[in-house]
Amino acid sequence: MKDEVMMEVWKSKDDLAGRHNYDVRRLAESLKAKEGTSGHVIYDLHAREKERRTIGGTGTLRARAP
Repeated sequence: MKDEVMMEVWKSKDDLAGRHNYDVRRLAESLKAKEGTSGHVIYDLHAREKERRTIGGTGTLRARAP
């Protein structure tokens, strides 16, 4: 039995990736550009890390180098 929901998710993923020539960097740039115009609140992990360092808290989130 096929899972129709998963098939639709994979199709959407493939369509989105195909529009960016399966280039992860191009896809990320496109999504980043849309973030600013979406009107949604964007959660920034890097800002949280900077805040924790400034306050001196523990459990700082570490971002990988690009």
